[in-house]
Amino acid sequence: MDYESLHNHTKISDGLQNHLDVLKTAEKFGYGVIAFTDHDAVPNSAIIKQLKTHKGSVKWLK
Repeated sequence: MDYESLHNHTKISDGLQNHLDVLKTAEKFGYGVIAFTDHDAVPNSAIIKQLKTHKGSVKWLK
């Protein structure tokens, strides 16, 4: 995993995918680190709980 993407939006602002789908897409294309940078929004506790269960190779930052 050689790539990092430190500016990613999800459905909670103006993105097209939810957080887990962003991680899955990142894994598919060889990214190792992802940062979620949604506009004026932070993941709620349910989203954080889902992210903590993620077993993939991509690390996420909030």
